[in-house]
Amino acid sequence: MYENNYNLKKINFAKNIIILIKKEGIWYFLKKVFYIYFFPIYILFFIKQRKIIFNNKEIQYFFHNYNYTFMNERAIEIPLVLSLIENIPKIELLEIGNVLSHYVQNEWDVVDKYENSKKVINEDIVNFKPLKKYSCIVAISTFEHIGFDEALKDNKKILNMISNLKKNCLKKNGQIIFTIPVGWNFNLDQLIKTNKIKFSEVYYFKRISWDNKWVISKKEAVFKTTFSKPYIGANGLVLGIIKK
Repeated sequence: MYENNYNLKKINFAKNIIILIKKEGIWYFLKKVFYIYFFPIYILFFIKQRKIIFNNKEIQYFFHNYNYTFMNERAIEIPLVLSLIENIPKIELLEIGNVLSHYVQNEWDVVDKYENSKKVINEDIVNFKPLKKYSCIVAISTFEHIGFDEALKDNKKILNMISNLKKNCLKKNGQIIFTIPVGWNFNLDQLIKTNKIKFSEVYYFKRISWDNKWVISKKEAVFKTTFSKPYIGANGLVLGIIKK
């Protein structure tokens, strides 16, 4: 039995590799192998202390094994968002999409339609009406999935969701802080490009090197980037703030 299971796992692993190569190409596969197995060693010796300047403050990159933050946009979006919410009382904070708990100790409410956990409220955020309102709502790489990576596609859902947050979830003078990787959801990209989402503040970031270095950039330059190529993950990131 052990031998049979072991062989089955090996066959499945090899089959998955073949499927990935057929879908993305051999170059993508080789890049992924490099980033997963060799890039962490490079980080340890050369870029462990890398920082980005944001709001006149040095923010250190975030490296973590979960979701391979060391090789994608999570390396900056996690520390950027954490820097913006560090002084907000946890009781006043709502997170959309269960992301931060995989990296830090979270003591705030989380709404996630799909992820099962004792601390997660499983409701669709577009209809969510909590018993209390929050001073800050945060979402990391979550909005691009709403109305897009769902069985029922709905290009208007993201705007309806923002409207619901402001009306039913956010306190007066509260704020919504969120990040969006460019290139995943074309409809959402278009909403941002054409100013259909009304930001109080917005920042654009662009990846400029193979070793995942990011800089603040211009909107036009960021929306010329692609997703996954030539690197792993997004090559452009939007950090938006909407105030009530």
